[in-house]
Amino acid sequence: MLSGSLWLLFCGAVGAQEIDGSRARPDGAEDVTEEGSAPARVVVEPSAATRPGPAEEGRGDAGPGRGPGSGSGGAVPEPSRPRRPIVKPRLSIYLRPDIRMNPGFQAGQQDTEAAIFQRVRAGVRAERGLVTAVVDLQEVRSWGHRESSTSTEASVLAYQGYAQVGEQNRWFRAGRQELHMLNGFYMSKGPWSPSGRSFDAMRARWEGDHLTVDAFSALLEPPRPRSDEQSKPTNGDTLSAVFLTHQSHDVWESTLFAMLSTGGPTVDEPERKKVWVAPAFRLYGTPGLTKLDLNAMLQLGKDTDVPISTYDVILRFDQGFELAGSPGIALMFEQASGSGPNDNKIRDFDLHFGRNHYLRGNADQVHGENIRWFGFEVNSKPWESVKPVLQAHVFQLTNPEGVWRRNSSVEQGIGAIPRNSDPNLGVELDAIVLAHVDKHVKLDGGYTFFQPIGVGADITGSDPQHALYVRSRFSF
Repeated sequence: MLSGSLWLLFCGAVGAQEIDGSRARPDGAEDVTEEGSAPARVVVEPSAATRPGPAEEGRGDAGPGRGPGSGSGGAVPEPSRPRRPIVKPRLSIYLRPDIRMNPGFQAGQQDTEAAIFQRVRAGVRAERGLVTAVVDLQEVRSWGHRESSTSTEASVLAYQGYAQVGEQNRWFRAGRQELHMLNGFYMSKGPWSPSGRSFDAMRARWEGDHLTVDAFSALLEPPRPRSDEQSKPTNGDTLSAVFLTHQSHDVWESTLFAMLSTGGPTVDEPERKKVWVAPAFRLYGTPGLTKLDLNAMLQLGKDTDVPISTYDVILRFDQGFELAGSPGIALMFEQASGSGPNDNKIRDFDLHFGRNHYLRGNADQVHGENIRWFGFEVNSKPWESVKPVLQAHVFQLTNPEGVWRRNSSVEQGIGAIPRNSDPNLGVELDAIVLAHVDKHVKLDGGYTFFQPIGVGADITGSDPQHALYVRSRFSF
């Protein structure tokens, strides 16, 4: 149904500029475009009315619009010329060495993890009139994991490949594409991951003076007919959303949006029928040196015969100061519902494809479900291109009898502890430095310390985890 809505939006017209969310790109400490190539320059060809005439192009003495033999009877119109395609190559390289010590929170296990992650992404953007085409190929690896130096196993895949029709602020797009909506809290392109994240989807966007409408529909699993392995046909798994953003003032914008997730039968779950709808809102403002980003979502539906009823609230408040070094502070809070052993409903919030690393600390030990999180940040900008950041985080279980999960929704330790009443999981300290050498080179690195406490130590272990990383991004 939402796919049909996208086509209706397309009828209102569509655009040739790649946009990854709201116009203001309010994304906290990181730029949502940081993981892609350098933003493509907009090249505008002269129209027939303003294109230089023959004299200006050095082909003769006649003035614009006049040719030999035109006499005094008026201008002879220059034959129209087809617009040439504007082709823009793009290239980005991502390198991230990192080391994680004591990942299992139990000392003496000799389980230190070390890796160097790399991504090479190359593509092209072609524009001709109202039509734009984008193709990005990428190769992602961890150093040393190829079989040999002469190994030829295939590893290059199409990360993006889509066609777009329309104008700059009104467009329709179809194909494999990133979907980084608003600040990415509930729909993200995965900027921390070397592989990124893209979808087979349709998307339409319309921008007015004070109202922006943005919608997408993504196919996550294809429809399948009934077979010997699958007793029932399926319409596939989909994720769709509509966003309505209103800019009531230069520094304030509010967004009402809704997401719809559907899932049908599988080989392992032939009776599966999962549907949830998620009404949500966002309030974002930047008055003076203050920044407020408030987000909330409900998820209501059913997974076969089990009701779904979940919620999530995320708040980030930043305050800058007009002092030497441009210091600032930030307060962060999140609460996401969680299930316990005696619940007759699913209460674990489904983060799905929302952002994780930028939120909930940089150690990636906490996922956005069954979590209560308090964060505090101190930052400064002593130079225009350098930003040091110190963060402290405290994590708790919303439901103490529920499961603690890390990023990618991986269950931590021994799982849930029945009849537990202690909500405390752990504390984390992060020291980070962000550096933009120039528009083509961005660096950041840091140290993270995570100490399980309370029931967190019972679930995993009581020894702290340490991690170090350096991330380099080159884009052209």
